[in-house]
Amino acid sequence: MLESLPNSINTPELRIEFKEGDHHKFMDKFKKLVSFDDATISTIDDLRADFKDGFGLIRLLNTTPILVLRFEASTQEVLTRIQAMFAKSIHKVDPELLLPF
Repeated sequence: MLESLPNSINTPELRIEFKEGDHHKFMDKFKKLVSFDDATISTIDDLRADFKDGFGLIRLLNTTPILVLRFEASTQEVLTRIQAMFAKSIHKVDPELLLPF
């Protein structure tokens, strides 16, 4: 039964640390500036972009000043493409932010 499931490539939980409260400000700006072509956007749990061949997710933690990112895709090439789109959007908000991917 498990062999019938599609294979995918995914990342572990990636974290970006902020000063207290700054992650809320960042996420507010990110949601306003983000634009992913060919993706269905969900803002139920901060922001998730679903593509036909993968997804990217960015959300903040309420208990600590951290943003969490996750990525999943059908191939490594697609994963790299989705991460690059998120990196470009993140750097629109803060060009100096160091990314864990």
